Amino acid sequence: MSPNTLIERVDVRLGPATDSRATVYLTPRWAAGTDLGDNWRLHGELRGPRCLYAKTLASSFALRDRGPDPHPLASVEVLEPCFWTPDLPYLYDLRLEVYDGDRLIAEHGQTLGLKRWAVERGRFWLDGKPHVLRAWQRPAEAVARPTDILWGPLREARLALWCEAPTAALLAQASVQGVLVVVPPIDSPTVPFGEAAALAPAAVWLPAERVALVTPPVNSCLLCADLATIATRFDPALSAARAARAACERLQRDCAPFTNLAGYVV
Repeated sequence: MSPNTLIERVDVRLGPATDSRATVYLTPRWAAGTDLGDNWRLHGELRGPRCLYAKTLASSFALRDRGPDPHPLASVEVLEPCFWTPDLPYLYDLRLEVYDGDRLIAEHGQTLGLKRWAVERGRFWLDGKPHVLRAWQRPAEAVARPTDILWGPLREARLALWCEAPTAALLAQASVQGVLVVVPPIDSPTVPFGEAAALAPAAVWLPAERVALVTPPVNSCLLCADLATIATRFDPALSAARAARAACERLQRDCAPFTNLAGYVV
């Protein structure tokens, strides 16, 4: 088996994170049937940030091998981290190597972003600040070719894409461009689309136990005070980002007499 195929992906989890330091935990997932024995170690680095909309000075941060039990694990301390947001979608490049003694037996490259996203107290939070989600529902055929999507108008309208099953290609492009891609609430604790795609910083999947969808009139949403409540009024006739943003604002105005919600989807 080639060193480039031993690692299927690397699961990434953001640990403690402040404006001055962030800890990133990395777990490589071996290809099916892989048995590396006991004499291997992880090595590599995280390099960045880079951003399509800002000049950056990249730095390299060495990985620390934390051992194989219960899963292979490495960590990296990122000083003065640049977190991914739609305004400034900072990305980092991971290079991970696996050695058996002094022999390189596997290597893997991956792009990742450090995104501070949370669902707490009935609201969405992005990078430590309350975030009102405004999203445009798009059918699969409308986002089948990410290179054909007009990303500029989406960013200018500050719109997220609402997609049932985003592809890895869509999420990769959205991560570079700075557009959130939201997956509707799901009951499964695991990500419903490709695991590799789930690592994209643009991806937001909504756990069903913490999010509620309602349609106007929304006075019933007061019963969901502990949930992040999203008003929905899907309109298949919408064909441009500016019109979709205006529709989100109309929906927000219609809901305002009842309550302020966590998000609006059209």
